[in-house]
Amino acid sequence: MPEKDQQETRSYRDPLGDAGFTSLLEPPDRPKPPAEPIEDPPDKPDYPAVADVYQGFYQRFEPQGEAGRRFLIGVEGVIGMPVASRAISGGRELLDLGGQTVATAFGPRLAELNEYEQAGWLVECRLALSVYLPDTESFIGEAAWMAYDPRQSGADAIFAVFIENITSRIAEGSHPRLSLDQDQFEQVMESTGHWFLTKSEPLADLPKGSLIHKRRRNWADYLAQAAAAHRLGCNIAAWLFLAAIAGTVIFLVFVLPRL
Repeated sequence: MPEKDQQETRSYRDPLGDAGFTSLLEPPDRPKPPAEPIEDPPDKPDYPAVADVYQGFYQRFEPQGEAGRRFLIGVEGVIGMPVASRAISGGRELLDLGGQTVATAFGPRLAELNEYEQAGWLVECRLALSVYLPDTESFIGEAAWMAYDPRQSGADAIFAVFIENITSRIAEGSHPRLSLDQDQFEQVMESTGHWFLTKSEPLADLPKGSLIHKRRRNWADYLAQAAAAHRLGCNIAAWLFLAAIAGTVIFLVFVLPRL
C-alpha cells in the first residue's frame, strides 16, 4: 500500500465532524434537487391586422339648405348622437330621423368606407362638432366616422362597446384620436372594448373668423335627445325638470319678497 503522505488528499467540511477535517476519502455525492419545470408563457392570441377589422377618422361635412341647418341647431344636432348615413359616389350622405338628406361629406377615406360597407362592414357616424361661419351666416359640421368588420371573431360586441366609450369622450368635449395602431387595437380586443384612447388630438384648422357652435353636450341636449328618441320616462323627467325651474322662478319673484 502506498504511504499516506503520497496519496492525494482533499479537504472539505464534514457535516458530522469538525471543520477542516482531512480525509483520504471523497465526500459522498449528494443528489441535486430536481429542477423546477419551466412553464411556457401562455400563447398570445393571433390577432388580425387592425386595418382588416377597424377604421376610424374625423371628416367635415356641409349641411344642405334649411333642413341641414335645422339638423345642426335643432334637437338632432346633439354631440355624440348617432347619425344615419348612406353611400354616394365619393362620399356619404347624412340623414335625419325622417330619412331626409341633411348633409353630404366627401373624401377618399369615406369612399373607402363605402367599399368596406359593401363587403359587410358596419359604418358608424357620430356628430362631433358644429361650427358657425359669420361671414356667410352658415354652418359646417364634423363627424366621427368609425367602421368595423362584425364577422371577425368577437369584433361585433367588442367594437360596439369601444365606440360607445369613444362617443362618451366626444360628448364631454374631448377630441380623441379615432385611428388605432396594432398595439392599441390588440388592447381593445383584449379588454373586450373597454380600453379606449383618452388623449385628445387638435382640431383641424377652421375657416378664419368661425365660431364653435357645439362641441359638447349640455343638459338641454340630453333632454332634447331623449325627446327625439320618444322615451316616455325621459320626457316625463324633462317636464318635471322644467316645472322645477318654473317653480323656482315663481318662488324667487313672488314669494321670497313677501317673506
